Amino acid sequence: MKVALIFYSFSGNTQRVFEYLKEVLLSRGCSLGFLRLKPENEPKSFFKQGFSAFTKEKPKLKGEVFYDLKDFDYIILGTPLWAFTFSPALRSYLEKVKNLKNKRVSFLFTYGSGAGLSKAIRELKSILEEKSAQIKSFASLEGKKVKERSYLEEKLKDFLRL
Repeated sequence: MKVALIFYSFSGNTQRVFEYLKEVLLSRGCSLGFLRLKPENEPKSFFKQGFSAFTKEKPKLKGEVFYDLKDFDYIILGTPLWAFTFSPALRSYLEKVKNLKNKRVSFLFTYGSGAGLSKAIRELKSILEEKSAQIKSFASLEGKKVKERSYLEEKLKDFLRL
């Protein structure tokens, strides 16, 4: 099975989660596409990050970014929860991504307070449904707990049922 792991991480919490997913999926023999989204002009403060999320900015992404997902069987997206929504980097990516039709997609949020999580989930689901993706599952993970392997194992078991 070919799995795309696509995420944005500012503080490193979401990246920790995706490193864990990468380790587990590789140990199961999956072929992976691993993409950390990085804006070209990334704000350096949490306040500016939150404001850019709130205003639904779509920054230009830098580096090698694959937008065509036709060769993947399963896609997992990840982002921090900011200002009741998801990161601008993921918003930019979703605007340009191709071939999500009938693809199994799961997504996850990492968060500090979790305020606005249900709104953010609805918004991301709506975008994925517009692209005719088949939403398989979603999870939300408390940022301060993602260093605990047992926490990741419990919270991500649905993602790992391929």
